[in-house]
Amino acid sequence: MAFLRSHKVEIAIFVLALVVRSLYFGVSLESRGGDTMATISGADGYTTISRNVLVGNGYSSDIQPPYTPNSIRPPVYPYFLVATYLLFHSYISTLVFQILIGSILPLIGMAIAGYIINKRSVSIAVGVLMALEPFSILFSIFFYSETIFMFLFSLSVLHLFQFLKEERIIPLILSSSLLGLSMLTKPTAQYVPIIFVGFIVWHYRTKLSQALIYSAGYALICLLVVSPWLYRNYHEFGVAGISAQQGSTLYTILVPSMLAIKNGTTFQQEFNIILAQGGTDPNSTSISQSAEFTHKAIPILLANPLPLTLTFANTGLNFFIHDGMYDVLKHVGVKPTTFLGKPALFLLFSDPGKLFSYIGNVLFQPLILILVGRLAWILITLLFIAGVVRAFRGQQMTIYKTIALTLVVYFMLVALTIGLAVNARYRMPINLLVFTFAVSEVVILAQWIRLRRI
Repeated sequence: MAFLRSHKVEIAIFVLALVVRSLYFGVSLESRGGDTMATISGADGYTTISRNVLVGNGYSSDIQPPYTPNSIRPPVYPYFLVATYLLFHSYISTLVFQILIGSILPLIGMAIAGYIINKRSVSIAVGVLMALEPFSILFSIFFYSETIFMFLFSLSVLHLFQFLKEERIIPLILSSSLLGLSMLTKPTAQYVPIIFVGFIVWHYRTKLSQALIYSAGYALICLLVVSPWLYRNYHEFGVAGISAQQGSTLYTILVPSMLAIKNGTTFQQEFNIILAQGGTDPNSTSISQSAEFTHKAIPILLANPLPLTLTFANTGLNFFIHDGMYDVLKHVGVKPTTFLGKPALFLLFSDPGKLFSYIGNVLFQPLILILVGRLAWILITLLFIAGVVRAFRGQQMTIYKTIALTLVVYFMLVALTIGLAVNARYRMPINLLVFTFAVSEVVILAQWIRLRRI
C-alpha cells in the first residue's frame, strides 16, 4: 500500500497510457472488420522476417524461395516478435507486450525529465504528454520497431544519467548494453556511442584514469553487444556493418527528394527514375550495395547545393513540426480524398491558393485534427526553442541538459537524410526531450503570469 501511495501519479499515468492504447487498438480493429493482422502488421518486413525465422526459412523478408538473407532490418525487433509469439503461439501476445511497453515509456520519460529539469510538475506533464501523444499510441499497436527502440534507448539514457550522478559501475554497464541493443533495433543510433563516450570523458576530464577506464569500458560493451550481428553480416555479405540503410537512404530517398525540389516534380516521380537507373527499393537493398549507393549519391547531392539546402531546411522543419495525425487517422479508417502533392511549406510560397483551399476543405471534417496536430507541434517547437534559449542565457546548462540537446541535434541530423519522407516517426526517440524543455518553459511562463497578477 505504501508503494501505491508514493507512486500514485506514476500508476495513474501508466493506466492512462494503457487505456488510450487499448481503446485505439479497439477502434482500429473495428475499422478493419476485426482483422487483427491487418491492424497490427507494419510494412517494413518485420513480421515476414519473424515468420521465416519461426518456420526455418532463415532471417529473410522474402515471402517465397530463395529466402535471401536480409541486411536492412537489425535483429532485435524481429526476434522480439519471435520470442513473444512463441509464448502463446500468437502475435496477440506480441501486441499485449508492446502495448505494455508503450505504457511504461511515459514513466521512463518522467525519470529522464527529472534529471534534466528538477521539477516534479515538469516530470508529470512530460509523462502525461507521452501517454497521450497520438503517434506513440499508433506505434504501440503497430509492428514497427519504434516502441521497442524507444524503450531500450530511453533506458540507456536514464542509466547513463544515473552513472554520471552516482558514479556506479552497474548503471554504466546497463547503459552501454542497452545502447548496443538499441543499435541492433534501429541503426539510427549507431553513432550515439561516440556521443555518450565523449560526455563520459568530459565529465571525468579532471580524472584522466577514470575517464579512460569508463569510456573504454562503455565502448567495449557496446561493441561486444553488436559484434555477433557485425560478424553475421560480414560472413553473409562481406561487410561488417549493422544495416544497409545508410547508402540506400541517401540514393533512393534523399536524392529523389532533392531532385523533386529542384525540378518542381514529386518525390514519387523522381524515385521511379532512380529505380529505373539502377536503384533498389530501400526495403530490399543489400548491405553489400550500401557503399556503392553512397558513392552514387554524394556527387549528385554536392552538385546541387541550393536544392539540397532547401531540402534540408524543409526536412529539419518537418522533423520538429510534423504531427503524424494523417497516419493516426488513416489507421482508424479516416482518409483524405485529396493530397497536396508537395510540401506545404513550398506551396505556401508557390501556390498558396491550393494550400488554403485544402485547409478549407478539411475544416469541418475529422481531418481537421491534422491541422490541429500541426499547430500543436508548432507551438511545442516554439516552446522548446524558448526553453533551450532560457537555459543557455541563464547559464543553467547541466550535463544532463547538454546530453539531451545533443541527442535532439543528432536525431535531427540523421533525419535530414530522409528528405521529403521525414515524418513524426523520426522524432519519436527525442519527443520526451522536446517535451521536457517545452513544459519547463510553460511552467516558468505560468509562474511569471501569476506574479504579474499579484
